[in-house]
Amino acid sequence: MDFKKVEFLLKRYDRGETTRSEELELRTFFENETVPEHWAHYKLLFSFFQNESQIESNHNFTTPRKTKFRPWMSIAAAAVVTIGVFFQQYESNRQKQEAQKAFAQTFEILNLVSEQMTKSTAKLSYIKTFSDTTNQFIKQ
Repeated sequence: MDFKKVEFLLKRYDRGETTRSEELELRTFFENETVPEHWAHYKLLFSFFQNESQIESNHNFTTPRKTKFRPWMSIAAAAVVTIGVFFQQYESNRQKQEAQKAFAQTFEILNLVSEQMTKSTAKLSYIKTFSDTTNQFIKQ
């Protein structure tokens, strides 16, 4: 085979553009003839493919056993997720209710304190009047 044609086919082979017949030409070229030094790695490659294609495997492959519980496992997983979401929502609502109750109690206590402060401030007005009168007598 012509070296120019081999080089052309090798470039196409490296780009993945060769057909099966062109690859067969390359394989026969590298099996039969002496090749230049810079193509030695191609000779090893094609001889490896040839040797490996002739090896038969004695290993018996078995398909994995299908379990009968697979549909039930997916249903159980969906149920667990649904229950988890339900409890999360329940807990969130319970915390909101507790916060609202605490807010209402705090508001009630602050209203009571406000009422007591208002009553106390009203009594302080008598003291202010008494203090003003006393200051008038002291200044004279």
